[in-house]
Amino acid sequence: MEDIAKHQYLAELSQRCMIQLNQEGRRWICRVHDLMRDLCLSKANEINFLTDHNLQYHTTGGIHTANLVTSDACRKVRRYATNLTYNADQSTRYDINLNKSVSAAVRTLIIGANSRFSLAPVNYQNIKLLRVLDLGNILHKTNITEEVSKLLLLTYLNLGHHSGFSVSSSIGNLRNLQTLRLYFRNLPETISKLAQLRHLRLFEVSLDQKFRFENLINLMTIDGLVAGEWIRKGFFGEPFKSSNIVCRLEHAVAN
Repeated sequence: MEDIAKHQYLAELSQRCMIQLNQEGRRWICRVHDLMRDLCLSKANEINFLTDHNLQYHTTGGIHTANLVTSDACRKVRRYATNLTYNADQSTRYDINLNKSVSAAVRTLIIGANSRFSLAPVNYQNIKLLRVLDLGNILHKTNITEEVSKLLLLTYLNLGHHSGFSVSSSIGNLRNLQTLRLYFRNLPETISKLAQLRHLRLFEVSLDQKFRFENLINLMTIDGLVAGEWIRKGFFGEPFKSSNIVCRLEHAVAN
């Protein structure tokens, strides 16, 4: 299915100038022109495929908050894309509150933000049908990985910055996960339970020499590992000897 998507559908979209394909090493990057993006967003909103929101900003008692305000018509929308940086005071830090706006029907939640924004506690039990969660570069004040691990249907997970927290071992519960992007400096061994995982992007993570990924037979790309002795000690194991897995390292192996 992926080969068909890559060689047939992507090629056709590129030939029709609907997308722009660029190759970085062995990876392909897909982009769209601004006009095409606007057209896609307009049509997606028209058919309730997704809704694109900017947040309203408030200050009460010295506390700055950003709230997503949606109409009743948007309550059945399953995909939310939110840009937090638009119209925000560049010198102010904000707390984001999503509990009053995101409905149980949501399947995709994408938040564009930077580290000036921190996420208020979210009741993830109310969005347990979520498949895609992308929190951009949001700063987390609590160990969000413990709560996110309850979203058992997730296939894509991108978490933002942390404040000295470690990735919870419960992340191994996300058995449907295919893409995982973590900006934490540790990786629990329970990652090996994610048999469906295809793409793993990390932030300068050093691995224990005993750490192995034999169970991740669907893994295609790894990014952000700190090179070390684990390379010489058969980190990938037998299942990867004949595979085309792409691994991009942060540093060269020490002599």
